[in-house]
Amino acid sequence: MEIYSTCFGFVAQNFLERKLELNFSNRTIKMCITDFLLQRSRINAINIESLLFDLSDSVDYFRFSLPKSSIVIDITISELIQLKELLNGAMYMLELHTILEKSGISVDSIEETHFVVL
Repeated sequence: MEIYSTCFGFVAQNFLERKLELNFSNRTIKMCITDFLLQRSRINAINIESLLFDLSDSVDYFRFSLPKSSIVIDITISELIQLKELLNGAMYMLELHTILEKSGISVDSIEETHFVVL
């Protein structure tokens, strides 16, 4: 079930495996909600503005690893900005769903969605 998407990828929830699936840059990465939150906080902690003004070749690509995984991904600064937007958009939708459920509003009546309640 798709939670959030942009033209660069999407985040979906896999109910059978109890994981979130991040599809970005032609990769699908499955992670539990805690790993998703950790990765989001790591990406948000990166000072993108300083990377943009750094003219050295070492910042043309950004390397990040996934929590509890040996997967290492190299992405450009542009892709980093897109990934940040995707993760933050998915988090917003998860938080919105939680608020609506706590308020007694049936999200199912708005749209057929079933997200992780935070």
